[in-house]
Amino acid sequence: MTESPLDGTDFSILVESLRESSRVKYISRKSGRYPVHVRGWKCATFADLYDEFAAAFQFPSYFGYNKDALLDCLQDFFDEDLQYQAATSGLNLIIWHADKVLRDGIGLQGRVDLGDFIDILYSTISEISSPEGIRSGFEPVSRSVTVYLQFDDDDAASDLARWTSVGLRYPKSDR
Repeated sequence: MTESPLDGTDFSILVESLRESSRVKYISRKSGRYPVHVRGWKCATFADLYDEFAAAFQFPSYFGYNKDALLDCLQDFFDEDLQYQAATSGLNLIIWHADKVLRDGIGLQGRVDLGDFIDILYSTISEISSPEGIRSGFEPVSRSVTVYLQFDDDDAASDLARWTSVGLRYPKSDR
């Protein structure tokens, strides 16, 4: 697990239907943020997650389909993607059906996999949020990433508890 996780302001939890939460894309574009959608139901295992992230972020053909390559390609995306660079205030990563992400790992392995994924997200967010982390031309650029985890099933509380039990920190709101 991450030794000192971020304060959580980079994660938002949506407990509503896909239709109701589709406003995130509209709000993203209107506020100068770049939205990327990941389909959680296509991320049951790490192999599936690699495929889905490669498609969503349009990773290069040499993507290595492992945890280190995922982290590297995410960081490269923020440094090199021209559409993202045109977004003036950062990126919104929207993970639809987050309750399905890495669900096929049984017991301890499932917890380890989800914990590793959260660590990758925290590492990426930390890297691109630092002023020296991402460069556009020769000027240091610091941009924010907000990760939206969308849950819309009857077990949203237990699904969210699965994420928090392995290291997710997020701001509590009065929803």
